[in-house]
Amino acid sequence: MTCSVADGGIGSRIALCTIRVRDILKERILVSRESARQLEEAVRSLSACGQGSENTSNGDELIVDFEGVEGIAPSFLDELITIVEAIVRDDSQRTWKRLMIANPPTRLLLKFEAIGRGHRMSIHAQPDGSWILTPCDSSAAHG
Repeated sequence: MTCSVADGGIGSRIALCTIRVRDILKERILVSRESARQLEEAVRSLSACGQGSENTSNGDELIVDFEGVEGIAPSFLDELITIVEAIVRDDSQRTWKRLMIANPPTRLLLKFEAIGRGHRMSIHAQPDGSWILTPCDSSAAHG
């Protein structure tokens, strides 16, 4: 787990909080909600990421790095998002603006996009293959 501050452009700085899944989970294929719950402590421990740093928002981006993982099931991703949502809800100081899935073990499939929609989040694949999850604009979610 790491936390760093990067240049966000136009005089701003952003906090980047990273969890490396293989440092916590030894399985190469992650299929269960229980496996995702094993990441909860690590996500909670990053709740101070970015706090106290000048000119940063509080935890702008949570990065979950799946390097070395060979597969994830929809239930694993659903539970991971649920955990992040619960932490944000429980900690009024926590406001991650986006969740990045780095080094995903598969391309972004419709079933993963559907899970995001179920959490009122949009998921987009990036040119490097990573996925970016952001809260849906309420007007876009209803239109």
